[in-house]
Amino acid sequence: MGWRAIFYLNFPVAAAAIVIVLRYVEESAEEEGALDWRGATLATAALGALTLWSTSHVTNAPIWIGLGAGLALLALFAWTEWRLGDRAMMPLALFASRPFVGLTVMTLLLYGALGGLILLAGLLALQ
Repeated sequence: MGWRAIFYLNFPVAAAAIVIVLRYVEESAEEEGALDWRGATLATAALGALTLWSTSHVTNAPIWIGLGAGLALLALFAWTEWRLGDRAMMPLALFASRPFVGLTVMTLLLYGALGGLILLAGLLALQ
């Protein structure tokens, strides 16, 4: 069976969570609001393209095409969210809030520092 069998533990835990949610949690979704599937798809595709092509250490045509596609999809996502207004997955009016922008910048700096620390710790461990 091997070490992978430990992941079978997830099945009964997930089944119990589903039963508990269906039995005890009331539906809270608003009837008038629909999911922003277009925004979710564009955001996933944009971030996926940017992530996929950022993992290569070679600069060639597919890398630049992937980068361009990711940036174009990101711009299309922003335009779509702007057009949907308050019904958007990520209302752009949030960026008018100073606490939201400050928290977003602090999160970026925190995870940037954490990523740099992990990279440097790995490089130092190799020496």
